Amino acid sequence: MEDRMCLIKRNFADILLFRATVLIDIQTESLQIPKTPVVLQLSGLRSFASSTYNAYISFMKSLRPNWRTDTKANMLVMAIMLFNPDTPNLQNPDIIRLHQFNYVYLLKRYLEFRCCLFCNSRCDFYDLMMKIGEFQETIHIRENIIELAFQFREAVGPLTSEILGFL
Repeated sequence: MEDRMCLIKRNFADILLFRATVLIDIQTESLQIPKTPVVLQLSGLRSFASSTYNAYISFMKSLRPNWRTDTKANMLVMAIMLFNPDTPNLQNPDIIRLHQFNYVYLLKRYLEFRCCLFCNSRCDFYDLMMKIGEFQETIHIRENIIELAFQFREAVGPLTSEILGFL
């Protein structure tokens, strides 16, 4: 149970941000909230955390359009990001690594199934794995989300407060 909470608390922001890649229109730099008419302009975030914002926008532009719209591949990538054995304070990092390898294998098999040519699936798999590493190394969103949530802590709900470590 302790490892589960540690993984969720530590990787929550990365997964949330990666999930948003599907919802963001790169051309207008806006976020469409699902099942609502609400559209958020991301330009306001630029002033809050410009280096993270610029790194995120360039990351999204570097993703192939078919990767951004492939829900199954995105879910597997988020699972790979969640089960990160390098997360601090894990009691059983070897078990977490095993779970991550399972999701890596599932992503590889899914891409093989989806691509017509075996060589293309291998290239896609390699590129996606490199993108995961790039995302985790260059975009440090967790600190920015904690700072933003702390500024507006009265509007942050109890679950988010628990995940971010305010409680």
